[in-house]
Amino acid sequence: MTAITPPELPPLIVNRSGKNRYVFTYKNHWDPRVKRSTRGKGDTTSVGKLIEVDGSPDYGEILFNEEFKAKYPQLRQLRVFRWKGGKLEFKPVDEEVVTAATPGSIVKLHAGATWALNQIAGASPLGKALREAFPKYKQDVRILSLACYIVLSGDSSLCNYEEFAESTWLPYRHGTTSASCSRLLRAITEDTVSKFLNRLIREYCRQHGEAITARRFWALDSTSGSSYPENIASVEYGYNKDMEPLPQANVLLIADQKTGEEICYRNFDGNVPDVCALRNTLAELTMMGIDCSNVILVTDHGYGSHKNWDDLLRNNISFVCNARLNLNALIKQTIDEHYAELLDWNNRIPFIKQNAVTVPIVWKYDEYPAEGKHKQRNAEKTLYIHLYFNKDINDEAERRLQTSLTGALAQMSDDPGKLTEHQKQLIKKYTEKQDDGKLRINMYKVDTALRYSGVRMLVSDCITDALECCVAYEERNQVEYAFTTLKARLGCNYTGVHSTKAWEARVFLQVLATAISGMVRARIKLYNETAKKDTGKYRVHYDSDARLLAKLNNVCMTEVPNGWIFDEVADKHRELFQILNVPVPAAEQVFARDAEGDVFEEADDVSDVLLEDVLLADDSVEDL
Repeated sequence: MTAITPPELPPLIVNRSGKNRYVFTYKNHWDPRVKRSTRGKGDTTSVGKLIEVDGSPDYGEILFNEEFKAKYPQLRQLRVFRWKGGKLEFKPVDEEVVTAATPGSIVKLHAGATWALNQIAGASPLGKALREAFPKYKQDVRILSLACYIVLSGDSSLCNYEEFAESTWLPYRHGTTSASCSRLLRAITEDTVSKFLNRLIREYCRQHGEAITARRFWALDSTSGSSYPENIASVEYGYNKDMEPLPQANVLLIADQKTGEEICYRNFDGNVPDVCALRNTLAELTMMGIDCSNVILVTDHGYGSHKNWDDLLRNNISFVCNARLNLNALIKQTIDEHYAELLDWNNRIPFIKQNAVTVPIVWKYDEYPAEGKHKQRNAEKTLYIHLYFNKDINDEAERRLQTSLTGALAQMSDDPGKLTEHQKQLIKKYTEKQDDGKLRINMYKVDTALRYSGVRMLVSDCITDALECCVAYEERNQVEYAFTTLKARLGCNYTGVHSTKAWEARVFLQVLATAISGMVRARIKLYNETAKKDTGKYRVHYDSDARLLAKLNNVCMTEVPNGWIFDEVADKHRELFQILNVPVPAAEQVFARDAEGDVFEEADDVSDVLLEDVLLADDSVEDL
């Protein structure tokens, strides 16, 4: 091999940040005030990373970044080692190692699942919004890596993130210590979240059409997170959906039902009920300049109120709402008038296995309300009330009531002293005493109690078909499942923080993970719909997204000197990538390391120490 002359390198220093050590060039300037040589902001430039060799802290290899190698081309053919004290040692690079994609010491990482999540998020409006809202020092891919960790591990605390990163390929694998994560989360502020949401909706409209010309269903729902500390600004006592006697903060999410993509989210006070949260959400959508003329908002009964319907009609936003049966006298009257039709077998819809009746009504509302002014109700709109009767639910309710009531009467006959409070209430409510002193079940009261069991009512201003309306509402389960994922599987039912800023960052990260999980589930659902038409396709169980990702996680990457390569992907794993509609990673294709970007990011994280106080930090800075 031809001898290679080592280049004359500029002065170098090494700075430690967490478990990592980074290499910098520097320039000194004479400071007449302190009468010594100093360096300030902009006088240091990161050029690489120092990696320990054989676990020895006294001997390491410097991995220079590409920009520095371009200035000193000899470094592409040399390996540079540093001994304690600053001595540099140059060794030629084995050409076979560079040209062949074969590792020297085998290091494997689980990579299939994180690769798929990275592809899904990166191609969505979410990925574009992250890149624009967090453009510095690869903060976008670092945040995405944290979200991937939450999705795959089901652990929202991040306490095991560093160990997870050691065995799993991530979009960004460096800066995984607790201190690095804390510094990253401090970049998630109210301003950056607002910027992210604006970029998100702009990119969503760009991808799906500026006016969203095709009719799209957006699912809206909210959940709460309980909190022991009460010093978080949005934490208040309210209706706790987990039935816990704790103050809470509420989170509202809007997602596209077809793609699972997040549209926007809001973090609001825990004492604000669902029925009152919609008006501010509509105002925010309007301020973002969203054209909702072809959007149908799908909500559950928590948002079913005449005020919300009026607000939606005034804002020209169509809706499908699951209304409470006791919402007002008009609703109850409509059900009673058409109850016989609802039980008629001729009105059964086989696809949903329920009877259905559609009743159009004229809804009057105040088009231009003013505070303190009497409501005019001068505008009219036809609303379609879709009534559904599920006999299976009605029969199950009847069976349970019959079993409980007859059991209570039997216990009353055998030993009245052992009656439970619930049994006493049943006897009091559904029985009457006869002349001979015996108790008899009053079937009129039973029929009255079971009359509305199995009855559901959906209200819409635009969907006239009962089947279409029911399917649209059932697909709203995308966001319902997202909140189930958020709280049950990702463990986000408690705030787990002690400050408002930390709560904002935590909610952002958890909603991001929830959105990614929702997109995965939407792709599985879309694949299943096509699989029904093609019997040769593999069918995926509807709620098996976690299992599918777990199987993909068995696809591994192997480290090579110039990056990472995927191992051969088996056919069964190829099928899983196709289900998620992401490209199958090619074996032997080399993926570059992200070490160079990591150097710049970490330099920013420790810039206050590195640039002003580096000369005083003798324990962490070494001159070469």
